[in-house]
Amino acid sequence: MTGLPPGAAGNELRTPEASIVPPYFGTAHLGTPRGIMHGATVASTTVGPVLCHRVTTWPTRTRSR
Repeated sequence: MTGLPPGAAGNELRTPEASIVPPYFGTAHLGTPRGIMHGATVASTTVGPVLCHRVTTWPTRTRSR
């Protein structure tokens, strides 16, 4: 069950991408914008857990002196 939400979210992005990107970039160069979007997806899955950890542990952290 833990893979279902990320998989569904990833597929939610693919539908608009498939219909919006070709008119603007043409079908010959789909790899570049698709690669950029995929890189942003990977970056968000890398940064997201770190930010969640920071936010949830922020109130309980104490200052080191």
